[in-house]
Amino acid sequence: MPKPKLPKPVREKIKDLFRQGYSNQSVFRFVKDEAKSYVSSDQELSRCISSLKGKVKRQTRVIVGKPKEVPHRAKAKEFNLLPHRKIMSKMHKDMPGKELERLCGDIASDILRSYEGFKKVQKGPKFQGTPFDFFGFKDGAPYLVELKASLSSFHSPGETQKRRLQDLLDRIRNLRVPLLQVKLNKASYRIFYHEEMKLLFYGPKAPIEPIEKWIREQCGINEQ
Repeated sequence: MPKPKLPKPVREKIKDLFRQGYSNQSVFRFVKDEAKSYVSSDQELSRCISSLKGKVKRQTRVIVGKPKEVPHRAKAKEFNLLPHRKIMSKMHKDMPGKELERLCGDIASDILRSYEGFKKVQKGPKFQGTPFDFFGFKDGAPYLVELKASLSSFHSPGETQKRRLQDLLDRIRNLRVPLLQVKLNKASYRIFYHEEMKLLFYGPKAPIEPIEKWIREQCGINEQ
């Protein structure tokens, strides 16, 4: 039996995306960057994705009669972009993603406060490798909010961010992690809360202790 070209974390991510109902094209877009070093061309990656889709279908047929748990896919919601016209005037389609997300900070804070009920929203610390963009409270619980903003698409965080978020969840009890996706040209957003996200992925390591200490200070938690 030939050895799989893609590593297990990438294969599992592809299968999970298919279980959530994503199309081949969407899955390709989500995994292209992390999979490109393992394949020789886009065509080869497309074949790997199609093969894994077939395996997901076969597995689904085998589990007949057993309820299949499908993660809830957050619905897009609208927000009022008019108060942020000045910020929008600075954005253009060729702007790097990091720069666009930096400009989108006030818009994201507005969405969290005005539409999702967050309190005490602040930007995350500027330590190297901080895997979230905002820290805030909702219903008394602390949240690490990861922002992904684009003019025309909903994007997902990379695997390194997901792994580091999981590291923090393992270290500090009662933390919650939502992913906020913003599509600016459509004035729409989606938010996936902690229970809707799959964060168990791998990625290169970087010091997590300074970030952990900062979060504990915000939550008023004594160090262990």
